[in-house]
Amino acid sequence: VNLWAEEAASYRDEPNLLGYFLDNELRWGPDYRGSETLLYLYLHLDAEAGGKIEAVDFLLDDLGDIEAVNTFLGSDFTTREEMLASTSDWIELARGSERAIRLTSEFLSATAERYYSITSAAIRRNDPNHLILGSREVSIFAPIEVYRAARPHVDVISINNYVFLDIVRDTVLAISGAPNPDNGFAELHSEIDAPLLIGEFGFRAADSGLPNSYPPIYPVLDTQMDRATAYVEYAE
Repeated sequence: VNLWAEEAASYRDEPNLLGYFLDNELRWGPDYRGSETLLYLYLHLDAEAGGKIEAVDFLLDDLGDIEAVNTFLGSDFTTREEMLASTSDWIELARGSERAIRLTSEFLSATAERYYSITSAAIRRNDPNHLILGSREVSIFAPIEVYRAARPHVDVISINNYVFLDIVRDTVLAISGAPNPDNGFAELHSEIDAPLLIGEFGFRAADSGLPNSYPPIYPVLDTQMDRATAYVEYAE
Protein backbone atom coordinates (compact mmCIF):
# COMPACT_ATOMS: atom_id res chain seq x y z
CA VAL A 1 0.00 0.00 0.00
CA ASN A 2 2.77 2.45 0.88
CA LEU A 3 4.63 1.96 -2.41
CA TRP A 4 1.39 2.48 -4.32
CA ALA A 5 0.38 5.49 -2.26
CA GLU A 6 3.78 7.14 -2.53
CA GLU A 7 3.18 7.47 -6.25
CA ALA A 8 0.30 9.79 -5.39
CA ALA A 9 2.82 12.34 -4.14
CA SER A 10 3.77 13.11 -7.72
CA TYR A 11 0.17 14.12 -8.44
CA ARG A 12 -0.57 16.17 -5.35
CA ASP A 13 -0.45 19.49 -7.25
CA GLU A 14 -2.02 18.22 -10.48
CA PRO A 15 -4.90 20.61 -11.36
CA ASN A 16 -6.56 18.22 -13.81
CA LEU A 17 -6.84 15.30 -11.39
CA LEU A 18 -10.16 14.71 -9.66
CA GLY A 19 -9.09 11.93 -7.33
CA TYR A 20 -8.15 8.28 -6.80
CA PHE A 21 -10.00 5.00 -7.01
CA LEU A 22 -8.67 2.69 -4.32
CA ASP A 23 -9.37 -0.51 -6.28
CA ASN A 24 -11.89 -2.17 -8.58
CA GLU A 25 -14.56 -4.77 -7.79
CA LEU A 26 -13.06 -6.19 -4.64
CA ARG A 27 -14.40 -9.50 -3.38
CA TRP A 28 -16.29 -8.90 -0.16
CA GLY A 29 -18.25 -12.15 -0.11
CA PRO A 30 -20.51 -14.18 -2.42
CA ASP A 31 -20.16 -12.94 -6.00
CA TYR A 32 -19.23 -14.19 -9.47
CA ARG A 33 -15.96 -15.55 -8.06
CA GLY A 34 -17.58 -17.89 -5.56
CA SER A 35 -20.32 -18.31 -2.95
CA GLU A 36 -18.12 -18.09 0.16
CA THR A 37 -18.27 -15.28 2.70
CA LEU A 38 -15.16 -13.31 3.59
CA LEU A 39 -14.94 -14.92 7.04
CA TYR A 40 -15.25 -18.39 5.53
CA LEU A 41 -12.55 -17.61 2.96
CA TYR A 42 -10.14 -16.26 5.57
CA LEU A 43 -10.61 -19.31 7.80
CA HIS A 44 -9.51 -21.54 4.92
CA LEU A 45 -6.18 -19.77 4.50
CA ASP A 46 -2.90 -21.25 5.72
CA ALA A 47 -2.06 -20.96 9.41
CA GLU A 48 0.55 -18.23 8.93
CA ALA A 49 -1.64 -15.99 6.75
CA GLY A 50 -2.49 -12.68 8.36
CA GLY A 51 -6.14 -13.01 7.39
CA LYS A 52 -6.37 -16.46 9.00
CA ILE A 53 -4.89 -15.16 12.25
CA GLU A 54 -7.36 -12.26 12.32
CA ALA A 55 -10.31 -14.55 11.59
CA VAL A 56 -9.40 -17.06 14.30
CA ASP A 57 -8.82 -14.33 16.87
CA PHE A 58 -12.11 -12.73 15.85
CA LEU A 59 -13.99 -15.95 16.62
CA LEU A 60 -12.20 -16.40 19.94
CA ASP A 61 -12.87 -12.79 20.97
CA ASP A 62 -16.50 -12.85 19.89
CA LEU A 63 -17.50 -16.28 21.18
CA GLY A 64 -15.38 -16.09 24.34
CA ASP A 65 -13.05 -19.07 24.34
CA ILE A 66 -12.20 -22.32 22.54
CA GLU A 67 -14.92 -24.24 24.37
CA ALA A 68 -17.54 -21.81 23.06
CA VAL A 69 -16.07 -22.10 19.56
CA ASN A 70 -16.33 -25.89 19.76
CA THR A 71 -19.93 -25.68 20.97
CA PHE A 72 -20.86 -23.50 18.00
CA LEU A 73 -18.87 -25.33 15.33
CA GLY A 74 -19.20 -28.88 16.62
CA SER A 75 -15.40 -29.03 16.59
CA ASP A 76 -12.88 -30.40 19.10
CA PHE A 77 -10.11 -27.80 19.16
CA THR A 78 -7.91 -27.70 22.25
CA THR A 79 -5.59 -24.82 21.30
CA ARG A 80 -5.52 -21.67 19.19
CA GLU A 81 -2.77 -23.28 17.12
CA GLU A 82 -5.12 -26.10 16.15
CA MET A 83 -7.66 -23.55 14.99
CA LEU A 84 -5.03 -21.83 12.88
CA ALA A 85 -3.99 -25.12 11.30
CA SER A 86 -7.52 -26.20 10.41
CA THR A 87 -9.02 -25.66 6.97
CA SER A 88 -11.94 -28.06 7.37
CA ASP A 89 -13.85 -27.27 10.56
CA TRP A 90 -15.76 -24.18 9.50
CA ILE A 91 -18.81 -25.54 7.69
CA GLU A 92 -21.19 -24.31 10.40
CA LEU A 93 -20.36 -20.76 9.33
CA ALA A 94 -21.77 -21.53 5.88
CA ARG A 95 -25.10 -22.95 7.05
CA GLY A 96 -26.86 -19.60 7.42
CA SER A 97 -27.80 -19.77 11.09
CA GLU A 98 -28.57 -16.53 12.90
CA ARG A 99 -25.24 -16.65 14.74
CA ALA A 100 -23.29 -17.44 11.55
CA ILE A 101 -24.91 -14.49 9.77
CA ARG A 102 -24.06 -12.18 12.66
CA LEU A 103 -20.44 -13.31 12.80
CA THR A 104 -20.07 -13.00 9.05
CA SER A 105 -21.49 -9.47 9.07
CA GLU A 106 -19.35 -8.30 11.98
CA PHE A 107 -16.17 -9.71 10.48
CA LEU A 108 -16.94 -8.13 7.12
CA SER A 109 -17.53 -4.77 8.79
CA ALA A 110 -14.25 -4.97 10.70
CA THR A 111 -12.29 -6.03 7.63
CA ALA A 112 -13.79 -3.33 5.41
CA GLU A 113 -13.11 -0.69 8.08
CA ARG A 114 -9.49 -1.81 8.27
CA TYR A 115 -9.13 -1.77 4.49
CA TYR A 116 -10.57 1.70 3.95
CA SER A 117 -8.78 3.26 6.92
CA ILE A 118 -5.38 2.01 5.75
CA THR A 119 -5.71 2.75 2.05
CA SER A 120 -7.32 6.16 2.44
CA ALA A 121 -4.78 7.26 5.04
CA ALA A 122 -1.94 6.19 2.75
CA ILE A 123 -3.29 8.32 -0.09
CA ARG A 124 -4.03 11.35 2.07
CA ARG A 125 -0.58 11.19 3.62
CA ASN A 126 0.96 11.62 0.18
CA ASP A 127 -1.70 13.72 -1.52
CA PRO A 128 -4.09 15.69 0.68
CA ASN A 129 -5.38 17.78 -2.23
CA HIS A 130 -7.55 15.36 -4.20
CA LEU A 131 -10.59 13.20 -3.63
CA ILE A 132 -10.74 9.53 -2.69
CA LEU A 133 -13.33 8.01 -4.99
CA GLY A 134 -14.03 4.67 -3.32
CA SER A 135 -13.29 1.26 -4.79
CA ARG A 136 -15.76 0.77 -7.65
CA GLU A 137 -18.03 -1.84 -6.10
CA VAL A 138 -20.23 -4.14 -8.18
CA SER A 139 -23.72 -2.85 -7.51
CA ILE A 140 -25.51 -6.14 -6.81
CA PHE A 141 -22.65 -7.81 -4.92
CA ALA A 142 -21.21 -5.33 -2.38
CA PRO A 143 -23.00 -5.71 0.99
CA ILE A 144 -24.22 -2.67 2.88
CA GLU A 145 -21.52 -3.23 5.53
CA VAL A 146 -18.90 -2.25 2.94
CA TYR A 147 -20.49 1.13 2.25
CA ARG A 148 -20.93 1.83 5.95
CA ALA A 149 -17.26 1.13 6.56
CA ALA A 150 -16.13 3.18 3.56
CA ARG A 151 -18.14 6.31 4.27
CA PRO A 152 -15.93 7.88 7.00
CA HIS A 153 -12.83 7.41 4.86
CA VAL A 154 -13.81 8.27 1.28
CA ASP A 155 -15.24 11.35 -0.40
CA VAL A 156 -17.25 9.49 -3.02
CA ILE A 157 -18.87 6.04 -3.20
CA SER A 158 -18.11 4.55 -6.63
CA ILE A 159 -20.22 1.74 -8.08
CA ASN A 160 -20.13 -0.24 -11.31
CA ASN A 161 -23.81 -0.58 -12.07
CA TYR A 162 -24.84 -2.55 -15.14
CA VAL A 163 -28.43 -3.45 -15.96
CA PHE A 164 -28.91 -7.16 -15.26
CA LEU A 165 -31.67 -9.57 -16.16
CA ASP A 166 -34.35 -9.27 -13.48
CA ILE A 167 -34.00 -12.87 -12.30
CA VAL A 168 -30.23 -12.48 -12.00
CA ARG A 169 -30.44 -9.22 -10.10
CA ASP A 170 -33.14 -10.39 -7.68
CA THR A 171 -31.40 -13.70 -6.95
CA VAL A 172 -28.02 -12.10 -6.34
CA LEU A 173 -29.41 -9.32 -4.15
CA ALA A 174 -31.10 -11.93 -1.95
CA ILE A 175 -27.77 -13.70 -1.43
CA SER A 176 -25.32 -10.80 -1.26
CA GLY A 177 -27.07 -8.34 1.03
CA ALA A 178 -26.27 -5.50 -1.37
CA PRO A 179 -28.57 -2.46 -1.45
CA ASN A 180 -31.07 -2.48 -4.31
CA PRO A 181 -29.80 -0.26 -7.15
CA ASP A 182 -33.33 0.72 -8.22
CA ASN A 183 -34.40 4.37 -8.19
CA GLY A 184 -30.90 5.74 -8.44
CA PHE A 185 -29.70 3.89 -5.34
CA ALA A 186 -32.27 5.65 -3.18
CA GLU A 187 -32.00 2.88 -0.57
CA LEU A 188 -28.23 3.26 -0.32
CA HIS A 189 -28.22 7.02 -0.38
CA SER A 190 -30.80 7.21 2.40
CA GLU A 191 -28.30 5.50 4.70
CA ILE A 192 -24.95 6.55 3.23
CA ASP A 193 -25.12 10.29 2.72
CA ALA A 194 -22.34 10.62 0.15
CA PRO A 195 -21.96 11.41 -3.54
CA LEU A 196 -22.41 8.30 -5.69
CA LEU A 197 -20.35 7.87 -8.85
CA ILE A 198 -21.30 5.26 -11.44
CA GLY A 199 -18.00 3.98 -12.80
CA GLU A 200 -19.25 1.51 -15.41
CA PHE A 201 -22.44 0.68 -17.25
CA GLY A 202 -23.28 -0.45 -20.76
CA PHE A 203 -25.72 -2.11 -23.13
CA ARG A 204 -25.46 -4.72 -25.87
CA ALA A 205 -27.52 -5.42 -28.97
CA ALA A 206 -28.17 -8.41 -31.21
CA ASP A 207 -27.48 -6.69 -34.56
CA SER A 208 -23.73 -6.16 -34.13
CA GLY A 209 -22.65 -9.31 -35.92
CA LEU A 210 -21.65 -10.91 -32.63
CA PRO A 211 -23.95 -12.96 -30.39
CA ASN A 212 -23.35 -10.78 -27.30
CA SER A 213 -24.64 -13.69 -25.24
CA TYR A 214 -21.87 -14.18 -22.68
CA PRO A 215 -22.12 -13.90 -19.80
CA PRO A 216 -25.89 -14.54 -19.98
CA ILE A 217 -26.74 -12.13 -17.20
CA TYR A 218 -27.45 -8.96 -19.18
CA PRO A 219 -30.42 -8.14 -21.43
CA VAL A 220 -29.61 -8.13 -25.15
CA LEU A 221 -31.41 -5.35 -27.01
CA ASP A 222 -32.51 -5.69 -30.62
CA THR A 223 -30.73 -2.80 -32.34
CA GLN A 224 -28.09 -0.12 -31.99
CA MET A 225 -30.87 2.44 -31.79
CA ASP A 226 -32.26 0.54 -28.81
CA ARG A 227 -28.78 0.74 -27.25
CA ALA A 228 -28.70 4.48 -27.79
CA THR A 229 -32.12 4.90 -26.24
CA ALA A 230 -31.12 2.79 -23.24
CA TYR A 231 -27.97 4.89 -22.81
CA VAL A 232 -29.94 8.14 -22.80
CA GLU A 233 -32.50 6.82 -20.34
CA TYR A 234 -29.79 5.50 -18.03
CA ALA A 235 -27.79 8.73 -18.10
CA GLU A 236 -30.86 10.83 -17.41
